[in-house]
Amino acid sequence: MQFYMAPLEGITGYVFRNTHYACFHPADKYFTPFITPGLNSKRTSKALKDVLPENNKGPFIIPQILTNRADEFIYTEKQLKEMGYAEINLNLGCPSGTVVGKRRGSGFLAFKDELNAFLEEIYNAAEVKISIKTRIGRYDPEEFDALLDIYNQYPLEELIIHPRTREDFYGGKPNMEAFELGLEKSRCPVCYNGDIFTKEDYENFIKKYPQEQSVMIGRGLIANPALLDIFLGESDQIDRQRLREFHDQIYEGYKEIMYGETYAVLQQSVSAIISSGTASLEAALLKTPQVVCYGGNPISFYIAKAVVKLKYISLANLILDKLIFKEILQNDCTPANISAELEALINQKTYRDAMLADYDKVHQLLGGGGASGRIAEAMIEELK
Repeated sequence: MQFYMAPLEGITGYVFRNTHYACFHPADKYFTPFITPGLNSKRTSKALKDVLPENNKGPFIIPQILTNRADEFIYTEKQLKEMGYAEINLNLGCPSGTVVGKRRGSGFLAFKDELNAFLEEIYNAAEVKISIKTRIGRYDPEEFDALLDIYNQYPLEELIIHPRTREDFYGGKPNMEAFELGLEKSRCPVCYNGDIFTKEDYENFIKKYPQEQSVMIGRGLIANPALLDIFLGESDQIDRQRLREFHDQIYEGYKEIMYGETYAVLQQSVSAIISSGTASLEAALLKTPQVVCYGGNPISFYIAKAVVKLKYISLANLILDKLIFKEILQNDCTPANISAELEALINQKTYRDAMLADYDKVHQLLGGGGASGRIAEAMIEELK
């Protein structure tokens, strides 16, 4: 059996892939999060940087392309070939609303004539192997039979089937009847991509489909990166020390590539610990739930507190004249208090929503020209 790691946007970038490869039983193939090409794309773009050979020296990588334009696909294919890749994957499975709305990913499946013409053009021009990752339809599983007729016209390297429609998203159970239709009808090798989260799931699958030679696993490997070790009997469960090493290596990798990318980090964060009044305003404008923490020299702190009469130390709180988010200061700034506040930010939806609503008010107050002046006025008013 061959094991593939599924691409998950924002998660399985090269830092994650390389670390998984080093710390656990590696996947046979690692599929990259999709590249959405443009005719003027350069290797310095974030997506193409993720597939540069110097960033992928261990794992066996299959770059994935998301587009409905043959010229874009062919252009990017040539770039990837120049980098040394001999196989690429076409994404016809992404269920994201923004992707589907542009007739890409699983949204492309609803336009069969356009899809057929697209595939004819890219396979006629192909200089590398092309596999396809697909859902079984845009709206209905009944669409899959006609989609298979289209796929069978072309020399697919492999057909990776996620047996859900776009409308299913990730809910319900995979449609195994549709997967079996793919096994029966497809002229190329078929890979299963579905709900395999445990050893029992895997064993049940291979018992029912002993002829299958490959499976793609996404969410299962994210939840338990030692899953392949467990499948192969190399471990009964994830080892705490290896998990710690995995976490530390990922942290160091992201710290290196994200250094100086404050806004990018904040935008991708579920919550944030902020130690600067200015950064707290940035987090508010980026709509990242936060807690402000500060601890300094006790004498300096109390002198400043006596001299400067401010209700808050954070700009966003000052601007709205309200405690939008907590400020944990000095003696109260303990790991227990910070952890409790982070837990509330992550798990209490009502609390988060109220904070985000106040962020909107801050944004409205600062909207348009003269934002810097309004911030200064708010601070001066507080100092009076």
